[in-house]
Amino acid sequence: LFFTNDETKSSPAPAVTAKASPPIVKGKKPYITKLSSLDELKYFLQEDDRMAAIKFYAPWCKTCQRLGLQFTRLATELGDGIASRKMVEGQLRFAEVAYSPQTNHFVQDQLQVQAVPTLQLYHGFHKLWQRSGTKDTRDLRDTVLTLESKTNEELLILGEEQDDGILQLAIEDTMFDQPDFLNEEW
Repeated sequence: LFFTNDETKSSPAPAVTAKASPPIVKGKKPYITKLSSLDELKYFLQEDDRMAAIKFYAPWCKTCQRLGLQFTRLATELGDGIASRKMVEGQLRFAEVAYSPQTNHFVQDQLQVQAVPTLQLYHGFHKLWQRSGTKDTRDLRDTVLTLESKTNEELLILGEEQDDGILQLAIEDTMFDQPDFLNEEW
């Protein structure tokens, strides 16, 4: 795993169309799910049909810390949150994965995240967009605003076209890690 400052690795983003952003609910606190395993990521992506933005970061990385403030601001604007003691549903869901010795295998080996910070956008198990080494959330915001007009079927087709298959392969690899109780000898 390496840390990027000036270099960026990215996948192409769809063309941006100007669209007004939704109003921010006053006093809304963003709800950003913390993930630490492939199973948690799998359940997070399965539980809703909305797109999900995921930030991979290292707590000691200064670029990651600056990006984290912008990610939280974007989550306040577009994501789920809590306002007046009620859950407010946003356009998409937000999650973050902290790089640590405990998450090393999950982040590097299973998801093949090569640099922090990395932002990814998913619809279901399909990766729609990724940006490594980014210093702000502008590209993520523009991509979300571009994709928000698409139907679930259009997002599924786009996801199948652009997905690199890494998450699906990681999920398939772990399917056989569980004990097989049907083939046990009694």
